Amino acid sequence: MAMVPLFFTRVTSLDVIAHEIGHGVCQHTANLAKIITNPEPDALNEGLSDIWGAVIENWAALPNKQTWEIGENIMADGYPCLRSLQNPRTGGDPSTSPTGGYPDTYLGQFWYSANNVVDGNTLDAFAHTNLTVLSHWFYLLSVGGNGWNNGQTSNAPAGSGFQWNVNGIGITEAASIVWEAESDHLIQSSTNYAAIRTNMISAAQNLFGVGSCEEIAVTNAWYAVGVGAVYSGNAGLTISGDASFCTTSKPYTIPNLPIGATVTWQVTPAGIATPGTPNLTQTTLTKSSDGIITLTATISNICGSPIVITKQLIYVGIPAAPTSISALTTIQDIDMLVDGGNIPSNVSSYNWYKNNVMVPNQHTYECDILVNCGVNYLIAVQAVNTCGTSPQFSKLEKAPCGGGYVISPNPASGMVTVSTAAANQLQSKTESTTQKQIYQIKVLGQDGNVLKVFTYSSGVNSTQINLSNLLNGTYILQIYDNVSWSSQQIVILK
Repeated sequence: MAMVPLFFTRVTSLDVIAHEIGHGVCQHTANLAKIITNPEPDALNEGLSDIWGAVIENWAALPNKQTWEIGENIMADGYPCLRSLQNPRTGGDPSTSPTGGYPDTYLGQFWYSANNVVDGNTLDAFAHTNLTVLSHWFYLLSVGGNGWNNGQTSNAPAGSGFQWNVNGIGITEAASIVWEAESDHLIQSSTNYAAIRTNMISAAQNLFGVGSCEEIAVTNAWYAVGVGAVYSGNAGLTISGDASFCTTSKPYTIPNLPIGATVTWQVTPAGIATPGTPNLTQTTLTKSSDGIITLTATISNICGSPIVITKQLIYVGIPAAPTSISALTTIQDIDMLVDGGNIPSNVSSYNWYKNNVMVPNQHTYECDILVNCGVNYLIAVQAVNTCGTSPQFSKLEKAPCGGGYVISPNPASGMVTVSTAAANQLQSKTESTTQKQIYQIKVLGQDGNVLKVFTYSSGVNSTQINLSNLLNGTYILQIYDNVSWSSQQIVILK
């Protein structure tokens, strides 16, 4: 039972009786434990009972009652009350605390250390001293306030420690949050101060919504008494809905919207989709054209400034056509690339075309196309997603001829001579007239796999390579001159 002063006028005041009944309620709900090695649950048990004492006294509205004082009508030793929820450090009876007072901050001044808890008596001292951090949190949640916490007290001089501010929500709503946490078993038998903070935030979210004034006040009141961080961010509110839609309309919602909040929806850029049902928790976007949009929701009529959240890169309809492709050309190969790199999230694949014929097995943002040198090719690409295909983007490309090498014979059946060509034999006028040497030759199949490699560390002007074990077909010789690669086609025919 509670530690008491030496002299009372009586022990039947309403708040004291409600305090003791609160223990019975806790026993059949949270059932907070009395454990020497984990004393905080017992302190929370006492704190909840002081909270219910204040709540019942406030409900009764009897004359000469002080809601935020426990035992104010039974004191006989000159102190105004047994404990104060409003001013724990200075408002209660210090003779009832082994530390000479009651803390208003977790681990702050007058906190009874858990290191001192070794038996039932010291556990009782811990519980009946450190309960006031919880009860003072409840006072701040109900009434509100502002100040500074220097780690010892939430009533520190301005400029010392951290500043806090709590917008009170009233004792009725505050009590409903505590009851939700206690009766719905959010609070467990081993709950400590850190855990009960999470429990109270969850209870506020359950009753009033994520990001509600009540959740913000709960969080900031805990911050004021030194448990946890200040409320920040957009409360985890997000816009829920698909990242793309093909049809004429699609709904988007904000789950767990705080009670009483209104929403203004906006779509940018204009002309692609239009939001409907303004100022509600859900909007339906109506498609006007294909494109990419950002959906913005401005949430008002909740605690503090409006909250703005966005859902970016919503793809409406078929993907936009690529606007640019680049080419890396060699004698027998064009390596095409959609500018911008990797596939955007609204594109599942690409289709590539050579002279209006789809290139098989080439559906990424990069395509390797085999061609004949000196011939113009119309290369086209289109983006694909579940809604359909984009218009094609096309470009003329030509692979250069020559490369400054002579391959003989071609077609071949076995031995092949590869040599540098004289300057007047170069097939392309754009080729350099500088004599080249051969440092490496790679033989590639049509699938791009390397089948043979011939290396010449000092460089040669002419060499023979044995291709007799290759099957009939067309192959690519890639020739390295110690600076760059050239590619030429060779046919094996036996």
